[in-house]
Amino acid sequence: MKDRKSLFINHNHHFYLIFHSYIFGLFFFCSVSFFLPETVNAQLPGGVASGQNLSNVKVDQMSDDQIKQLLQKSQASGMSQQQLESAVLAKGMQPSEILKLRARVASLKQQTGQKQEQFSSEDRSRKEEEIDNGNQPSQQATGPNKIFGYSLFNNPSIKFEPNMNMATPKNYQLGPGDELIVDVWGASQATYHLKISPDGNVLINNVGPVHVNGLTVENASSKIIGRLHKNYAGLYHNTWAQVTLGNVRSIKVTIVGEVRTPGAYTLSSLSSVFNALYLSGGPSVNGSFRNIQVIRGGRVAATLDVYDFLLHGKPINDIHLKDQDIIYVGNYKTRVEISGKVKHPAIFEVKGDENLDNVLAFAGGYSDKAYSKRIKIYRNTDRERKVLDIESDEFKHFSLHNGDSIVVDPILERFENRVEINGAVYRPGIYALTDNITLKDLIAKAEGLKTDAFLSRASIYRHKDDYSIEVIPVDLSAVMKGVSPDITLKREDLVKIPSIYDLKETYSLQIEGEIKKPGTYPFLENSTLHDLIVMAGGFLESASIS
Repeated sequence: MKDRKSLFINHNHHFYLIFHSYIFGLFFFCSVSFFLPETVNAQLPGGVASGQNLSNVKVDQMSDDQIKQLLQKSQASGMSQQQLESAVLAKGMQPSEILKLRARVASLKQQTGQKQEQFSSEDRSRKEEEIDNGNQPSQQATGPNKIFGYSLFNNPSIKFEPNMNMATPKNYQLGPGDELIVDVWGASQATYHLKISPDGNVLINNVGPVHVNGLTVENASSKIIGRLHKNYAGLYHNTWAQVTLGNVRSIKVTIVGEVRTPGAYTLSSLSSVFNALYLSGGPSVNGSFRNIQVIRGGRVAATLDVYDFLLHGKPINDIHLKDQDIIYVGNYKTRVEISGKVKHPAIFEVKGDENLDNVLAFAGGYSDKAYSKRIKIYRNTDRERKVLDIESDEFKHFSLHNGDSIVVDPILERFENRVEINGAVYRPGIYALTDNITLKDLIAKAEGLKTDAFLSRASIYRHKDDYSIEVIPVDLSAVMKGVSPDITLKREDLVKIPSIYDLKETYSLQIEGEIKKPGTYPFLENSTLHDLIVMAGGFLESASIS
């Protein structure tokens, strides 16, 4: 019992937010052993149930069924995915394997189509109507994913892992555990694999210790080659040497504050702040994305703003971490939500010197149907809520409060300069209302009247001040000849010019019997019986033509 308690307390990752007491910690520790599939337990000497760690478990060797079984059993006991990751990390699973586990879980959820909505045609129509009215699309982020940047550290498609194959950064400082490779070639040939000792030295045969702790690779190279000159007289003449970095050391970094999985992590010395944040799941729901501090030696060494990377692609202050660094994520101070007709509606964190114009820029600006003259802001007061109307010229100076809800309405579905003409013209349709445009001007834009236009009467349908519609009769023949004054059109006027055929009564003829196409046919002037028989396809052989 004491051994198990000691193993739990002294583990690298301090899950103090999950295990508040030894009794609960022991129960949780044992429960994870139960959840792991037997085939995974079998990979460990003695099995998990006997208290062995999970350092040898390889996620790539686990089947999809084993992953599903692990999730089902953890969910049945009330464990979240975060708690599951914390538990397996506490039992020794490598951080790289946890990242693979997270990716496998996300892939399985996508394959099974969990939480996939099915819309009927009525639902789809309602959603489209809501979008047109300025509400959010159905596929927008919900819950914590509405927080801008939250999904960055929880996206299995993004891997914030240090690149171990890149060239050594010029500012990389050597430390205990790093390996230096010294190659000598030319008149003499030799290769030295030198591991930096805890006191910061590398030991070279026949040369002795060389102190390189805290030096860059370039400075250490100059120092080592200078010491090798004593052993190789031809150095710089017919013998050459170079120093490169081999295996890099591991460092321990503590991540505390408002992160999804706080604790101590063992990372590569090439890791940056983003690498560590991704491994911890990133800031929690209450965590700040704008003020992430790297504390080194009791002082703030750098302050990271995730928005610099998300909005501009510039990971400013994403410094390389050092052993015993502390990454602190505090609580957010001001968050606002923007919705409606913007390109990326979301919840954004705002700094003290940022205004409404900045939030619009965060959201990608207006969408194509946004009403940009004025924006509504719903604000919480000490006792109730209130609404504010902010004009566009105030955006750059308007300060936001925590909890503000910004709504960008859609433009009105009407035209400020539209007139329409229908009927007996060559190009009926909608036209722009220019200054002092008249009825004759509009007919000219429509390529003129057709020959069948009824000139004695046309109609103009116009909206009155109370938005009711009146009809203005027009003697089109008199207007076109200049006998009557032309009429100046107004916004939303509708001109209808009837055709003479619209006013004629229609007549028809009917033929039945032994004919190929019996039925009803239109009556045409001067039609004869012979014409009707021809239109009907002629007689059948059985027809009597007497």
